[in-house]
Amino acid sequence: MANWSISCPLFGLDVELILSDGQREFERTGTQLQLTRDQRRDILEKMSSTIYGFKAYQSKKEIEAAAAALVEKHPCLKEKGSGTGYDGWANSLKYKMANMRTKMRRAGCQEVIINAGKRSRNNPDGDCSHSNIKRPKRAEVNFLPNFPRGEDASSLEEQREKIVEEMKKVDKNLTTVGKLMQTTFALRRQNIVVTAAPVKDLLQLWPALQCPSEIQHDIHTRRTTVLHALPAYLREETSGFFYHLR
Repeated sequence: MANWSISCPLFGLDVELILSDGQREFERTGTQLQLTRDQRRDILEKMSSTIYGFKAYQSKKEIEAAAAALVEKHPCLKEKGSGTGYDGWANSLKYKMANMRTKMRRAGCQEVIINAGKRSRNNPDGDCSHSNIKRPKRAEVNFLPNFPRGEDASSLEEQREKIVEEMKKVDKNLTTVGKLMQTTFALRRQNIVVTAAPVKDLLQLWPALQCPSEIQHDIHTRRTTVLHALPAYLREETSGFFYHLR
């Protein structure tokens, strides 16, 4: 769980006031805060959106860690009769995350669309819903982004073909190639994640991947992403952190 450092977010002003009053009462009398249905829903929605910001698919331990963070910050929300004090919250978050993935899939989010069509009442011959789930590997960013605004598969395919033609030239315009590679990133990720093309075929489709400039760009992108994520992981202020890196 060392890589899952989610903390409890701030809620709406009304919910924060209710939690503050509830905490004072809990400290004074030991009475747990009784939330209304709407208040509990607001907390779950904020928690689920925060969790989704980390990743679309979570393990049981990660959901439990998020629930534990909630009751650790707000002890008045601990549940009586629960061994951990957050079993009910963890269960609610599990279903809330499933609902959020459904909403994001309907909104066109490729990262969850790719896992649609699993076994269901209307699709009894599909794969089990818990098998072959495509999800980011550790520290992987932009796992399966949507196409850039104004672009579709056809327009990006045309740009991919331009890259192929440019790479055949003796005097290659690497600046143009670099720009085209950035624009077609989402299409390239679909080739890798969705179709799972072999490396040999992938290099034929995207010959610029073998360019030293593209390799260096990938390394720089990973380094930049790690550095930007580090303050959040360490729970430090970003301004001072990046000042020392200049």
